[in-house]
Amino acid sequence: LFSDESAPAIMSHTSVSYYRHVRRSSIKSLMISPAAADAAAASPLILLVLLLSSVLTTSLAEILHLTDNNFDSVLSAFPSSSSLVLFQSHDCRYCNEMRDEYENLSNDELVRDDRILVASVHGPSSPNLSLRFNIRSYPTIIYLRNGRMYEYRGEHTSQLMRSFVLKGYENQGEGVAIPSPITLWNRMEFYFKAARSELGDAARGELGMTGYAMVFLTGMVLGLVGVLMYVVAVVARRKLKDV
Repeated sequence: LFSDESAPAIMSHTSVSYYRHVRRSSIKSLMISPAAADAAAASPLILLVLLLSSVLTTSLAEILHLTDNNFDSVLSAFPSSSSLVLFQSHDCRYCNEMRDEYENLSNDELVRDDRILVASVHGPSSPNLSLRFNIRSYPTIIYLRNGRMYEYRGEHTSQLMRSFVLKGYENQGEGVAIPSPITLWNRMEFYFKAARSELGDAARGELGMTGYAMVFLTGMVLGLVGVLMYVVAVVARRKLKDV
């Protein structure tokens, strides 16, 4: 992306020819008018702007596939953009049914003009993100905008989802703060709350006989742990007395 004059003098004739070919190919690959192509050929700066614009437009128009490893790095590459994120699973029937609608949303002109990224996360293979955003079922759609998070609860049509990301999210007030990346303490806290919730449902009979069996087994395990701790305390006390 430099002018021919700025090419190092030590470049061979073959290298310069190749460099010129690459620049012409880059211009040809852009969907621009002939006048814009001539301007790009004459000015490396214009070519650079056109290339960056093309890359950004393509990125915004496609569904971004995010994982535990790239979620924060990808979204931070678009600091001025908002993000609609679908948590889905391959064996989720509702996720598969809404696939076409979600793809239509990613290609929506109004969504692109508002610089909204449309992304997808495969929940089972991204447990940290599922834990971070408290994903309990699929599909779950969250909208990240200006450091706040909003959950979409409407029908899975491109028109309704577009209305939500453009204006509808405001009906949820200020939303909630985007959760920070998961730490070991967060993971332990989540599992404790999840276990407490499941046991609460089981104790209320909402899980049927399976729930009652769960409560019984949990009680036995806690009882055994209590007995074991008592035995350890007694043995430790006797050893201290012998000393």
